[in-house]
Amino acid sequence: MIKLYVDAAFKPATKEMGIGIIIHSPQSEPNIFKYYISHVAENHIAEFIALWCGLKLIGSLKLSQEWLLIYSDSQIVVDSVEKDYVKNKDYQPWLRLIRKELATIDNYIIQHAHEKANAGVDAIAKQALHQQGKVKKLVI
Repeated sequence: MIKLYVDAAFKPATKEMGIGIIIHSPQSEPNIFKYYISHVAENHIAEFIALWCGLKLIGSLKLSQEWLLIYSDSQIVVDSVEKDYVKNKDYQPWLRLIRKELATIDNYIIQHAHEKANAGVDAIAKQALHQQGKVKKLVI
């Protein structure tokens, strides 16, 4: 089983965000990814983007045939994916993109990760936000 941990760090004053992603695979060491985006409207959108990026990575790493366990600390993202619905019109395009990626994955479960369980990926998202270490910049 592959485990995907995603998180976003958001700075409201500047609208900057960092994305942290950890992919645990039984065949290899954990893969860690950090991304920085210079402008995002708000925190919840940042969390949707983080999941979408994580799912894109699963596809690019050719891991979509495995069971995937997804962890996000964003309850709204988890609920939206589970229900395949989100009321806020600003989030709907991101949910559609996430559903498109999930359609390529054979089996998955998404769970809300509590703060303690998500601490590692949270730290990576904060490093990305502050552009510490090797961080890729994305334009959305």
